[in-house]
Amino acid sequence: GAGLESIPVSAAETWPFYSDQLIDAVDFIFVHIFPFWEGKTIDDATDTIFGHIYDIEKIANGKRIIVGETGWPTAGPNYDAAVPSIDNTRTYLNNFVCRANYEKYDYFWFSAIDEGWKPTNNASNVESHWGLLDADFKPKFEGDNWIDCKNYVPNKNSKILRDASSSEDSSSSSDGKHSLHGLSSGASAEGSLESGSESSASTVATTQLALGAMTLMLGAVVNALS
Repeated sequence: GAGLESIPVSAAETWPFYSDQLIDAVDFIFVHIFPFWEGKTIDDATDTIFGHIYDIEKIANGKRIIVGETGWPTAGPNYDAAVPSIDNTRTYLNNFVCRANYEKYDYFWFSAIDEGWKPTNNASNVESHWGLLDADFKPKFEGDNWIDCKNYVPNKNSKILRDASSSEDSSSSSDGKHSLHGLSSGASAEGSLESGSESSASTVATTQLALGAMTLMLGAVVNALS
């Protein structure tokens, strides 16, 4: 119908298959990245996903990148060096969300609620354990502050820090002091998150997790009716 050409179109695909050809065909990039399925340790998981984001960004021709799915299972057998657990899920959740907010990437978390109907004979029997809530809608984590970016320290591999470092190397002042987004080298990493730092990051994270939950629930309704 008339006007449909104004609706942005994308394709949900895993990172190895986001080729130049696919990128040319979409209006924005909607990529699924799961360090767990790459057998990564929890310590390497965040650098792994952002490494893939940076690689896609190099060929994205300036198109917006959204992480369509990422997550970490809370139970089930290991997959190579990747270990499912509630603690690891919370670690990955916090590390990913804080870094994504800091680097200004949009995302959807997979998933809101455990899906007990999923098969248990996969490569690793974790498919029914990806939710932040269990199948009875009970939170798996204690308390209500699941994501805490207040004291977030940017990862040394962060694109922002690397770009800033490159800039500093080429424009160092005579007294040896540098700046990072308007901050002196003595400023805290937390200060570099200004413009609402804690409340902004928390609000964005909460909103996007809620959107992810609504998306999954809508999908469940559609599946039930089909």
